[in-house]
Amino acid sequence: MKWGDFDFVGNTIMIQRAIVGGKVLSVKTDASEAPLPLDESLIRLLLDWRSKSQFNSDTDWVWASPHSGGEMPLYFNAIQRDYIIPASVAAGLGKIGWHSFRHTYRSWMNAQGTPLGIQKDLMRHSSISMTTQYGTGVVPAMREANSRVVRMVIQ
Repeated sequence: MKWGDFDFVGNTIMIQRAIVGGKVLSVKTDASEAPLPLDESLIRLLLDWRSKSQFNSDTDWVWASPHSGGEMPLYFNAIQRDYIIPASVAAGLGKIGWHSFRHTYRSWMNAQGTPLGIQKDLMRHSSISMTTQYGTGVVPAMREANSRVVRMVIQ
């Protein structure tokens, strides 16, 4: 993401590019190009980061690599290797990667009762069937239904 991808007044971001194998490419689908809503608390954090970053013009990467003079973003595998995996292992979660966050996001939306169509749009999927391939987690309704059956059997 570059700073110019954000609309801090309209509270949205446009995902306009993907980086694959170190190359900047177009996003995969038309669904990926629609604006995404941003929460105001996240906007405050981003604006705080922008005020501290040496790379803060609209054409700069949000997480620019100082090794490339800001011409490229930080290398995502290095972030995973140096920060995400050590943190997840220390938390007892095992080795997790970037894609784990997408599964968690879907599970949390599902647990909040977010309609499947909204989940699809927020996850940038072109079809609901793709969204349903992501885990749902244990939602409160599932836990309650299971507990009712267990209590019926035990009592």
